[in-house]
Amino acid sequence: ARVWAVGLAVRQAAAEPARAAAVLRDYARVADAGGLARAAAFAVTSIVGFGDDDTAAELVSLALDAARSADDPWSEALTLTTRAMLAHIRNDRPVLERDARRSAELFGGLGDAWGALQATDWLIALADLTGDHARVARLAAADLRTAEELGLWPEVAGRVGWLAWASTQLADYPLAREHGRRARRLAVEQGQHAGEVFATLSLAFAARRGGDPDEAEVHLRGLLAAARGQQQVSGGNPPYLPMVLVELGMLLGQRGEPGAALELHEEALDESPGHDYPPALVGMAAALAADGRPGPAAQLLGAADRAWREVGRAPSVSDRAELDRITAQVRAVEADFAALFARGAALPPQRARSLAQRDRA
Repeated sequence: ARVWAVGLAVRQAAAEPARAAAVLRDYARVADAGGLARAAAFAVTSIVGFGDDDTAAELVSLALDAARSADDPWSEALTLTTRAMLAHIRNDRPVLERDARRSAELFGGLGDAWGALQATDWLIALADLTGDHARVARLAAADLRTAEELGLWPEVAGRVGWLAWASTQLADYPLAREHGRRARRLAVEQGQHAGEVFATLSLAFAARRGGDPDEAEVHLRGLLAAARGQQQVSGGNPPYLPMVLVELGMLLGQRGEPGAALELHEEALDESPGHDYPPALVGMAAALAADGRPGPAAQLLGAADRAWREVGRAPSVSDRAELDRITAQVRAVEADFAALFARGAALPPQRARSLAQRDRA
């Protein structure tokens, strides 16, 4: 009962993930393999994504061992979706695809349509990681029909959230805001905190990029406050924090606050897994260009180009439009753009980051 209670509390952002971990470790000392398998599968789905990925990975291993010891394919399948989420956070595409597909197979064999939707959610995420947002939209629309037919409203909220995100990345901002509002409403009604955050991200991105900075700032400030709250509670960084920092930095830069924008982009780079987040480098370039420093801006654009290639994906339609706009601005005022861009492309992200600090000094 303690596991279920704290797991629900964590999902509502009303308890620390560490409490769920502690209760789960207590349960592991009880001779109840079947009960532990189910409880562990539920608990790890609650705590993953709060920033402490090492603890989450440890508990996922505990949950998988419990499920296999109890010969419980349902708990194994659910835990595999959680391990797929960890792989998504770490940009580990082979593990993401392997675990999501195996989970779908197990749920399919059990005839569990709800479970199959949990697994295919991460196949949608895989398409997002590879930059195939048209596929994201197709998969989400197909799953949405299934979820609506079954009356699985939390899953409906999640799939509408994916449609909002795909529309944002494909630069269809009116449609993104339409889907985003519905996804957010459904997520709130179903008590899905993560779904609410995801929908709000799409609303924020679509508002700023679609020409409504005031609405965008409301959403971004709210997301940043939620992320800061999670940092204080769990000691880790929620995976959406770098995206929020970059988007807010872009907004401040467009409002004529390049110094504040640069600080947010630098923090986004530092807080991203691997410290190689290409949009943060693009944002730093935009801030430097707005501050009258086109030379280092050109080098940072080169470093961003390298980072995009190293993470194995191209910018989305929306990101590409923003990148092209910033590149054109820098190129127009920097006569040595090509040479500086090439010099920046030879730098790893953290070396490129020091360009802004050196130039500022």
